[in-house]
Amino acid sequence: MSRPETRHAWRIAQYLDNHLAGNELSWVCEPLPELAEGQLLLETCLLSLDASNLLWLSEKKDYLPQLPVGELMRGNIIARVAESRHGDFAKGDYLMSLQ
Repeated sequence: MSRPETRHAWRIAQYLDNHLAGNELSWVCEPLPELAEGQLLLETCLLSLDASNLLWLSEKKDYLPQLPVGELMRGNIIARVAESRHGDFAKGDYLMSLQ
């Protein structure tokens, strides 16, 4: 399989205002940058979203740093390493991460 040219992701478009309006996230397609030394290209197999995502869509304090508007939304993933420039991970490895 050839390396994809783009990636898809949810970006924070705006913070929620006490309730979800449905326009807080925007689905984006962006060029996939080349990997730098120490980076991985991950193919997401499973994305887990939970109640913390609502907190990350607000300006409330959290146990993790606040995600600014325009940033990618976080989520727990299980992924396969599609490409590696990191000494600890090889193509085909599986991992779990908060992305």
